[in-house]
Amino acid sequence: MVNLSSPDMARPDSKSDTRVIPFPARADVNGMEEVAAGVGDDAKRRGGEIRIDLQGVQFFEPYGIAFLALVCRKLASQGVKPTVLLPLTDTPQAFYLKRMRVPQALRRWANLENYLWSKGRGWESSSRVLLELTPFQRAVEIERIVVGRVYQILKTQLHYGPADLSAFANIVAELCENVQDHSHETESGFVAAQTYRSKFGITKGKSCVLLAAVDLGIGIRASLGERYAVSSWTHEVALENAILRNYSRSGNRGLGFETVRRICSKHHGHLQVRSGDARLDIHQNRISTVTGPSFAGTQVAIKLWE
Repeated sequence: MVNLSSPDMARPDSKSDTRVIPFPARADVNGMEEVAAGVGDDAKRRGGEIRIDLQGVQFFEPYGIAFLALVCRKLASQGVKPTVLLPLTDTPQAFYLKRMRVPQALRRWANLENYLWSKGRGWESSSRVLLELTPFQRAVEIERIVVGRVYQILKTQLHYGPADLSAFANIVAELCENVQDHSHETESGFVAAQTYRSKFGITKGKSCVLLAAVDLGIGIRASLGERYAVSSWTHEVALENAILRNYSRSGNRGLGFETVRRICSKHHGHLQVRSGDARLDIHQNRISTVTGPSFAGTQVAIKLWE
């Protein structure tokens, strides 16, 4: 078991009433553990300014982008609307955030600083190789926007067959519908995806998809508590029961992770699920757990290869 807590992540600014949460150089699953620690410190505070600094980020994964949206919404819901310091104009990072429509998604919950990017390069149009940061709440949004786009990405970029396409589309719908049906959320969750082509090692030349689906709901332990006595469970135990032992909220509808595991294994993928203060990582036949700072809801990252 690895502990990734980093309680010093949120640092004071030169102004005594301002706190800065710097995003790490790589905004991926591990990097967001550091951010969660910084947010945990600030979640207990009232008043003052909170600044989220993105200018040190060199690479954004879909999970990091979706987690950023969660952080802004979490802080805003506690009465502290953060200021997001965006990457410098005309940098690759700025272009990518714009292409993923991050500023549009953040405006409701955050003030944006350095949003002076020029238009152009076709960023406004949709793409078959990515799913922009997309809020979802109603079932019609999940079906029309999320499942349809992810289905096309897997079909055209990873060349999956009909059975896997249908199964995985259902899983994406289930992960998103957790927000509406089971997480007790009144606001939307977020989903994002991106296709990459490997340039190194045994996967050189192959394509992969990174998918993130995140929410700020009640989390897996509380969700399973609708059926099981979970008072003695840690978040780690709840994750293991849901993912490794296929525990479900009801007798006929589970959390969908068993099928996710099967597809990830078949396509040499990687499944990472975070809830509470625990994260379960499954990479082919290797399973590990990570403990870190507590954070609301459930966050899922999936990597699949063609």
